[in-house]
Amino acid sequence: MPNAEELHDKVVEVLKAARTYHIAYQAAIAYEKEPILSTITVPMLVACARTDMFLEYFDAVRALVPQAESLVTPGTSTPEALEATVEMFCSFLDREM
Repeated sequence: MPNAEELHDKVVEVLKAARTYHIAYQAAIAYEKEPILSTITVPMLVACARTDMFLEYFDAVRALVPQAESLVTPGTSTPEALEATVEMFCSFLDREM
């Protein structure tokens, strides 16, 4: 459980998005992703946190972009997990392509 200040910040962020968060989800779900994803030619990373509610779909998404590198991160729920996750993303971004 986060401390009171962190919990407050998270609740405020959820409340700020309560009326509109569904719009982005609906757009992402409705968009025809399959035809365009296989045409991407730049280095690409498909990532998801172990704790993400969408992790169950991760393998299906990876199958849509076989040319991409994939990564399951520890997430951001603790300072240690956040540090490891940031390092994983930095490792991908810092590579010479």
